[in-house]
Amino acid sequence: MTQRIIHALWLPIGLLLGASVINAAERKDPRLRDDDISPTTISVDVTRNAHGHYAYTYDLLMPESNTGQVNGFVLAIGCTEAVDARGFDPSDYPSDSKGNFSRDGWHVPVAIDAPKDASRDFAISETNWVHWGVYARPGASRLGLQLISPYPPGPREYRLVPSINYNWNEWDYSDVDEETPDVPWIDDMTVAGITAGPACPGEEYPDDGGGNGPGDGSRFAGSPFSSQHELRNDLLTYSAPLRDQFHVPAGTRELELIIHYHEAIDPRTFRVTPMQGQARRLFNPQPGSSETVRIPLQPGKNRIELQVQEAFLPPGQRDSSETASNRGRGGVAMDRDVFVIRVGTAESAPGRGLGRTE
Repeated sequence: MTQRIIHALWLPIGLLLGASVINAAERKDPRLRDDDISPTTISVDVTRNAHGHYAYTYDLLMPESNTGQVNGFVLAIGCTEAVDARGFDPSDYPSDSKGNFSRDGWHVPVAIDAPKDASRDFAISETNWVHWGVYARPGASRLGLQLISPYPPGPREYRLVPSINYNWNEWDYSDVDEETPDVPWIDDMTVAGITAGPACPGEEYPDDGGGNGPGDGSRFAGSPFSSQHELRNDLLTYSAPLRDQFHVPAGTRELELIIHYHEAIDPRTFRVTPMQGQARRLFNPQPGSSETVRIPLQPGKNRIELQVQEAFLPPGQRDSSETASNRGRGGVAMDRDVFVIRVGTAESAPGRGLGRTE
């Protein structure tokens, strides 16, 4: 919703600028738009302060190889139930935060801050995510985004949210909008992954300090698609990779995917796109199972879409708190995940676009 409001505010400005700068006939088909912010690297430093609280400091580096603008860095802090504040009071750490807009308060307690040259717009959202507005063009950096919490580190989902208005006047959006099929929009260009953050009780990293690797118990829920009928993003989860868009060196020939199938899936609805090379045959989706699949890659951009639906249950057997109106197509929840892997070519500059994929 926030993304749509922002777009509604900026759309008239973008169109006016476009009309004055470039002739409509020279604008490009937006179906070809491919803003890539996946080379962005995210690093986190975790320390303990004098009060025994954990300080999480995030640094974002946007290399010149980015072809889009990063508008926001978003980090999950939600839990499945209310958690003990452990005596923590965010007001002990004054900042310019816009506030806490959580609907239910089911998140680990945190204080948020950032240097003014990194973010002037940060808050906790209604759905228990910390949002930092970073507005970073290619070649920029945003250093020192900070959380303080009494809770120790564990795997947390993050998102890098792009700007649909970046170079808006280069594209002819006169006859399309975010509902037009085959036109990439914010969801399609958002990068999601796993990094360290304050964990819910029982979800901390092991005491040995391990973290951000396939063996540490991290589970990535896959791509978020707010505009799709994707109301269960846990039917398919992954231990590798832990990011949905990234670059790999030239010569990389396969993607190792460690996939976990929820016990509620209907195997008959499992789909893989594209289907060339009979990719579907590489998978054996069974409820409650896990497997490692090696997917062939080609030089350049590889887009792999996985989709599955929840097994249908008659109305009398469903959770009474969940109605068909808030489920997916046909009253059945669906999970759709997309991985975009860009394999370097012989013409690529050494190291171009390579980034950490935690």
